[in-house]
Amino acid sequence: MQANRTQIALLFVLLFLFLLTPQASAQGSLPTGWMDQDIGTVGHSGGASYSSGVFSVTGGGATFFGTTSDAFHFAYLPLSGDGTIVARMVSVSTSTTEAGVIIRETLTPGSTSMMTLAFGSSTIYDAYRTATGGTSAVDAQQSRALPYWIKVVRSGSTFTGYIASDGVNWVQLGTSETISMAQNVYIGLAVTSQSTSTTSTATFDNVSISTLSSPAPVITGVSATTASVGSQVVISGSGFGASQGSSQVLLNAATTTINSWSDSSITMTIPAGATSGYLVVSAGPAMNDSNPVDFTVEANPLPVGWLDQDIGVVGVPGSSSYTGGVFSVTGGGATLFGTTTDAFHFAYQPLSGDGTIVARVVSVGTGTTQAGVMIRETLTPGSTSMIEVAFGSSSLYAEYRASTGGTSVTDANQSKILPYWIKVVRSGSTFTGYIASDGVNWVQLGTSEAISMAQNVYIGLGVTSQSTSATSTATFDNVSISTPSSPAPVITGVSATTASLGSQVVISGSGFGASQGSSQARINALAATINSWSASSITMTVPAGATSGYLVVSVGPAMNDSNPVELTVEANPLPVGWLDQDIGVVGVPGSSSYTGGVFTVTGGGATLFGTTTDAFHFAYQPLSGDGTIVARVVSVSNTSSTEAGIIIRETLTPGSKSMIAVAFGSSSLYEEYRASTGGTSVSDANQSIALPYWIKLVRSGATITGYISSDGVNWTQGGTSQTIPM
Repeated sequence: MQANRTQIALLFVLLFLFLLTPQASAQGSLPTGWMDQDIGTVGHSGGASYSSGVFSVTGGGATFFGTTSDAFHFAYLPLSGDGTIVARMVSVSTSTTEAGVIIRETLTPGSTSMMTLAFGSSTIYDAYRTATGGTSAVDAQQSRALPYWIKVVRSGSTFTGYIASDGVNWVQLGTSETISMAQNVYIGLAVTSQSTSTTSTATFDNVSISTLSSPAPVITGVSATTASVGSQVVISGSGFGASQGSSQVLLNAATTTINSWSDSSITMTIPAGATSGYLVVSAGPAMNDSNPVDFTVEANPLPVGWLDQDIGVVGVPGSSSYTGGVFSVTGGGATLFGTTTDAFHFAYQPLSGDGTIVARVVSVGTGTTQAGVMIRETLTPGSTSMIEVAFGSSSLYAEYRASTGGTSVTDANQSKILPYWIKVVRSGSTFTGYIASDGVNWVQLGTSEAISMAQNVYIGLGVTSQSTSATSTATFDNVSISTPSSPAPVITGVSATTASLGSQVVISGSGFGASQGSSQARINALAATINSWSASSITMTVPAGATSGYLVVSVGPAMNDSNPVELTVEANPLPVGWLDQDIGVVGVPGSSSYTGGVFTVTGGGATLFGTTTDAFHFAYQPLSGDGTIVARVVSVSNTSSTEAGIIIRETLTPGSKSMIAVAFGSSSLYEEYRASTGGTSVSDANQSIALPYWIKLVRSGATITGYISSDGVNWTQGGTSQTIPM
């Protein structure tokens, strides 16, 4: 019995000691390796969790300031020797919350420690304890509004706190402190509510712990700092891990789509719903974050396949956008002439092997703006490169850098007034620049340059303001990138180079794409109405509002432009509401005009009689429902073969259902109709008359009837009424 009492007493003692001892828990909601526990007398138990790059830590307890015994909740990892912890303090739940990053020797309340912490949401402190059980002291404080970055570094027995607004430009907070600690300590995130009767919560993201033996991942470069949803971005650096595993790339705390992963390079795609913010690599299983890169997800995107970023020290970030066939590129930086390091904004595509870029520089923002087309080996400032560049609005230069880090050299320059066309061609290691006033008749600018570049390079549009305190914008249109494996679209012919609104123009060529998709035919930057589209032929209608200018085919999704063709859009010679166009295969384009009450219509094509496909010129208005058309045919130019009359037809396609009252030459009137789409047209009646003569068509429901008159008053039905559902 005495033995049993002794055993029971021993169990109570062990239970009492267990309850007094702080207990660590490797909670499933924290990344692998992380643990958390309450330190000291907290009153209410705390907790910690992790989700999508964010640590949430909840703790009760007492203040960290001027105390011999800490009381807080601690999420931590063990640290052996030197190390650094970085985090961005995102939020605290109350104004009395104390939360930050900490290195402490033990998990006992009176441990030596060094902290950089936020007090509420507007002040950041350094607090430390140099001796076990000693009173903690405040070293420094600054007013800072959350979110804000904080860091503590241990180097031997020296501990230093830092703060930053951006996670890049760090400022020391207070003085470095000498604190003797054992080799093996603890490093992590701490939160207290300063109350034993309630808890507070703080959130941290971009949490990174780095040691000499296990450094945090480091981003050294990205292929773009601005990109649209769906674009690919290549991240270069170290410590990413040989394979992805549980690691992630986070953009403003949202996971991205990973295309490839290695220890030094990651290719990722900007996912739908992504927003601008910090881009970080979070290496699993501890989800250790890299340094941040500020990344902009564009609201006004570039075409698919295009990326953009600042190159070199630009001072003020640049940007790029695309709309209506025009690229707008805004950049700061320094001159591209006679420099070893470029500084500009670059909108680009990757290029493998030979290739050509063409663009028309439309405008520049200032007289010092440098803007042009470029092929460069890398995205580093000192890369080998070849540039055709406008300097202000009146000079064009050829500039190149033959060796990495070498001084760029001006090969040639000419006085030319914008807008002007520029081109760079890569053929092996030979690079040549060209200029043109019209995008057709090209003249070489300077000599061809031999520049050794890797197979895979970058091709695109570059702009600098020549200032690190201001940006400048340049606009480019007719931008085309062509390679042997993916040639740009080519226009080889058009059915007309002069057309009026509503007229159809047929574009012949190659590389247009089997179907239209996002592609366009544009006249002076205005999208035309597409009637049909194939890889080698496009039929378009000149839209309302079109003006004379370059006709180009822009093939999506990259919106790669063809060679230009000058198209003159005539002022509509017809009354308001009237349009005209060729129907079917006419051979020679037709036209229409109106003056002094007389319509003159000129057309080519084939007969309207006994055919399945009409071919003629049509001056018309749209008609909804029932209606009547009356006209007097005054004259025809060929008295024996011209067919001219009035028509009601369902569509503007050659095989449309229709009803016609038509003069054949100058001495006969016919009625001709097609009752079904694609059917053969039929003559209903004909009469011998002498022009001028009056004709009329009346539509009433599905019934269409033709009439004739010598005076426009006394009408005679020409044939029988025809039932034609339209």
